[in-house]
Amino acid sequence: TVLFHRHIQHLTMAIRVKTEDATAALEDESLARDTLEDELDEDDVPAHIIEARMAAFRHQMEEMKSAKDAGSGDLKSVVDEKELFKLTTTQPRVICHFMHPDFRRCGIMNEHLRELSRKHFTTLFVFINAEKAPFLITKFSIKELPSVFCFIDGVVKDKLIGFSELGNSDNFTTNALESRLSRSGVITLSSSALSKATEQKGRVFGFARGKRDFDEDSSGDSDSDSD
Repeated sequence: TVLFHRHIQHLTMAIRVKTEDATAALEDESLARDTLEDELDEDDVPAHIIEARMAAFRHQMEEMKSAKDAGSGDLKSVVDEKELFKLTTTQPRVICHFMHPDFRRCGIMNEHLRELSRKHFTTLFVFINAEKAPFLITKFSIKELPSVFCFIDGVVKDKLIGFSELGNSDNFTTNALESRLSRSGVITLSSSALSKATEQKGRVFGFARGKRDFDEDSSGDSDSDSD
């Protein structure tokens, strides 16, 4: 169908993969492959370029299958540190939100991350209750929530603490968060998102005083250790 062709075109031309495009390709990989081959033939693309595009397509399909198995395409709840460790060491790109269910700003962050998870299928978006991750909270010296960590190949490449880089406001946009997270390479901006990002420069998060030793970024209502 025309819609299927559009999904495959988006998939093979994209630097990031939307969930709807990934789902269409994964539902019928052979049809997706045949569709791409037909389009390349119609465009009279040289053989060596066709070979390279098909190799890239096969690699992308494998990456999407792995992402699907890990739960990509939506914001995933992680139960404990053992599960988080497994995900960050087996998935190439993971964004993890250390949060507390009672902190309002953590809820705000989760909503934005959920929206981004549907735009960046090959990056795994997860959240974990900070009280369930005492070892990592200590290791990463997390004293303020929300705290968002970006992992690439099991290594922390970037972190966002509170809402300070997002304008110290609860009203930051998903695009602003997307732009900020893209700095580490854990996600990649589309050309249109990149244009918007240059118009309005990034910002970031926050926390509310809660249980344990966490603070909710006080820049407007967030969480960090005040002692």
